[in-house]
Amino acid sequence: MKQFIYIFFCSAILFSWSCNDPLEGVPSGSTVPVDDLLDSPLELNMNPNGKTPLSGRLKVQTKHACDIEIILKEDPSVRFSSKNKKEHSFNIIGLFASSENTLNFSFRTVDSMYNAVTTYKIETPSLPDFFPDLEILKSEAAQMEPGWNLVELNIGSKNGFQFYPIVFDELGRIRYYLDLSHRVGWIGPLKFTENKTWLFGQFDFMDEYDLLFNKIEDWKFNDHNIHHDFYIKDNGNILLCTSKKNTPTNQDHLIEYNPNSQNIVNTWDFRELLDVDRNEMNWNSSDWVHTNSVSYIESQNINVLSGRYQGVFGIDNNRELKWIMSPHKGWGKSGMNGDGHETSDFLLTAVNANDEPYNEDVQLGLEQASDFSWTWGQHACHAMENGNIICFDNGWKTNFSGDAGYSRMVEYEIDADAMTVKQVWEYGKERGADLFSSNISDVDILPLTSNRLMIPGNVTGADGRQSRMVEIKYPSKEVVFEVVIRFKNQLSTGNGWTQADLIYQGERIDLFK
Repeated sequence: MKQFIYIFFCSAILFSWSCNDPLEGVPSGSTVPVDDLLDSPLELNMNPNGKTPLSGRLKVQTKHACDIEIILKEDPSVRFSSKNKKEHSFNIIGLFASSENTLNFSFRTVDSMYNAVTTYKIETPSLPDFFPDLEILKSEAAQMEPGWNLVELNIGSKNGFQFYPIVFDELGRIRYYLDLSHRVGWIGPLKFTENKTWLFGQFDFMDEYDLLFNKIEDWKFNDHNIHHDFYIKDNGNILLCTSKKNTPTNQDHLIEYNPNSQNIVNTWDFRELLDVDRNEMNWNSSDWVHTNSVSYIESQNINVLSGRYQGVFGIDNNRELKWIMSPHKGWGKSGMNGDGHETSDFLLTAVNANDEPYNEDVQLGLEQASDFSWTWGQHACHAMENGNIICFDNGWKTNFSGDAGYSRMVEYEIDADAMTVKQVWEYGKERGADLFSSNISDVDILPLTSNRLMIPGNVTGADGRQSRMVEIKYPSKEVVFEVVIRFKNQLSTGNGWTQADLIYQGERIDLFK
């Protein structure tokens, strides 16, 4: 619901400002009533588009050009500013739910001619009852990546998922969320951009919105439905995992889209590259690869794809297969009719720290070595700057049998010339069931600290269904942040897909800088 509030100030908080022209009869540096400097009452429009219940738009008009800074008293790290204007607009975000939030303002110009004192408070609504409970187990702020925590919360219900991306601080307090429950069905991927906007896709379109959910741009992909993931290249083009419409298979295409020309500039059909008939892990011939992440190695012009049922593979911009990181069992010829190239020629050989190959059973995926395992049902595989690959290894159908009982972040070094792969780091195996999620989930490399962020999105814990977010130092594996996100499943009708709460992905973001 939209709320328009006209703000009249009362005495409590300091305003300091200077204006281009002095007030008649008032000496420079004097304290003056706020109304002497405002051209009209301040206007706050909370939740202007009905999708951001804890956020609003504040408009301020002054009689003279001024600089304005606003500080949230309850959390002084939340600040907003506007420079040298008469008409100012602010996205007010980061408020506390179910609270009386106090804003402190200061207005000033270079010569700081006048001051005023006032307070203003904003009442915010409660969070929905069906939101999860968050428990912080550890939070070492000095060692953590700066920012707050975004998780893609999906509330299960009889009508399908209801999508509520939530952002919470280092103490587990939800400070921002989007109510996208009006969009029926799975929404994804969702990303927070460097421009402080939201990009998310559903079906055959992708939209861009600002923090108050004003639409900025939208794109249509016509005969492609997007899903799971996209990647923005340095040239601004977007790589998107897709299903091509009117084909017998799905989740097995990649497109490159130029947002400026609004054209698809390249398309990859994985049926031409991989063995469509390899069914060692999948149970559905139409969803035979289930692509769930894409990234790009700019220096090598290699697209890195994760297929839940087939492993991780690299393809170049000429639509040529370069390598396959997967257990060797079951690989045959590519093509819908099995009349393409021999895919086994592109399999990477697993080697140890001394570059010695493991035995045949490890290569096939029938057993693990103490220092190596393939990924099993993996998600969120990211190409690193050094060419290494890091994945969330779900531990699903490990060695083609049962679940491993743990999930892990795992990093591999790939030598594309020697056609080898080496496991160089892992975390999570030692945590067992606490971090075990057999599906979805995420892992991120945090840019400022090089810490790693692990988000198992669908954990069946001893105390109920939950997710976790764990930040650890790299490579030491010291936990510096951990939160348990306990689902309530209030709208659920069972434990099936779309019927129970879960979190798809998460990341550390900065809403303010």
